[in-house]
Amino acid sequence: MTQEERTRISRELILEGAIREFSRHGYADASINRICTENEISKGRLFHHFQNKEDIFFAAVQLCYDGMVVYMEAYAPDPSKSLSQNFHDYFQHRQQYFTEHPYRPLLMGSPSVRRPSEFFQAKICLLYTSPSPRDRSDSRMPSS
Repeated sequence: MTQEERTRISRELILEGAIREFSRHGYADASINRICTENEISKGRLFHHFQNKEDIFFAAVQLCYDGMVVYMEAYAPDPSKSLSQNFHDYFQHRQQYFTEHPYRPLLMGSPSVRRPSEFFQAKICLLYTSPSPRDRSDSRMPSS
């Protein structure tokens, strides 16, 4: 196993534990100690990947939304079916994602996500106002 694979697996383990913790206890009452204890993760390992609780929370929420987007992109409406049937199929597909990942909708609907604090609002704004990686690389190119 490569170092890159170990890093990816380690982050996923931490984030899945964090998703459960934040879903069960909310942001304010979530505990780094519980994330570590319940998932057999050392604090050193956790803090190797994340700076603090806010960093873990933001990454966990991002994973929830990114995972749902990827899952939903696999759904393709069937033009031979009615609009009503396509809506039904779409929501069945969406429900399947939530069935496979039961803690993610709890985190996605938590008050910390629905009404983010100033800290999270600032981070979310950065996501939408930062140039994309492609835009950043294009802006460094000399103008003609």
